[in-house]
Amino acid sequence: MLLKMIDLIISMCEISNCTSTASSTRTIIQTLISNRSKPAFCISCMLPSRNPRRPHASPIVDVQDFIEKYPLFVFDTSRQNDKIQPNAPVDIRLEVQTHSGIPPKTACYCLILHNKLVQYQPSTGLVHKY
Repeated sequence: MLLKMIDLIISMCEISNCTSTASSTRTIIQTLISNRSKPAFCISCMLPSRNPRRPHASPIVDVQDFIEKYPLFVFDTSRQNDKIQPNAPVDIRLEVQTHSGIPPKTACYCLILHNKLVQYQPSTGLVHKY
């Protein structure tokens, strides 16, 4: 009796605190991520640094300030032709230019979304990760 493997696509995410080299209106955001699979999306934002006196659970900015002052940069990287070597880290570099200056001590964050193919065989419980 031949049992069929079930193909599953699992979405995974990874967040990193990026380094930023800011000048007046240009900044370069760099992050190094582990290579679980080719990144599908890269979502990046810049926020003011957390005040050390502020409790960790309290928000850094309110919702209206976030909408008006702190944009999200979303990049669809799923259609890139770049070949990524298995188990090698992926270096992501974003160059951003703004109309007004970027404040000092601005923290950069990057959320990387991956899609990973997994095959599962129900009869044996065998899982193959790709």
